[in-house]
Amino acid sequence: MAKKWSEAEIDILREQYGKRPLKDTVIFLNRTEAAAKNMASRLGLKKGNSQIQWPAWKIQMLRDYYPTTNTNTIAEWLGVCAETIGKKAKELGLKKVGSREKTSSRRPEEKCHHFSAEDGEYIKTNMGKEKVKDIAAHLGFTSQSIWNYCKRHGIPHSRAVSVKAKQPEEE
Repeated sequence: MAKKWSEAEIDILREQYGKRPLKDTVIFLNRTEAAAKNMASRLGLKKGNSQIQWPAWKIQMLRDYYPTTNTNTIAEWLGVCAETIGKKAKELGLKKVGSREKTSSRRPEEKCHHFSAEDGEYIKTNMGKEKVKDIAAHLGFTSQSIWNYCKRHGIPHSRAVSVKAKQPEEE
């Protein structure tokens, strides 16, 4: 038999739904996520329909603490979920101390291995005659970099070494 919702529980659900992760709210309410979703639906609650207010003091607190404090801790202090903190921090251009950019500042041509003209000629000449791992070992690159070079330069290649290329020609 389903446990009846009290007015206090409904008030908490109304206050927290869409602002905090549901898994956190249901632990506090001692309910299942399915029960909370069902009640939220019956109450007409929707995630994201309540705008979180960001008064100046909250923004200042975020600016002061975000770089050096755990995001979940700040979320608890401000009564919102960690995802909301992350979004607001990004909006404000805040970063964690010691964080690195995920995107590289190098140009695409700098990301590639630097193959010399001689390397390229060796690859073109020997692709299909030698195993890729042997070509890679000879040039001091990885097999994957050789495959990538062939793809970028339109050099025909296959995983198997051509049988014809291995057998000496008969006269």
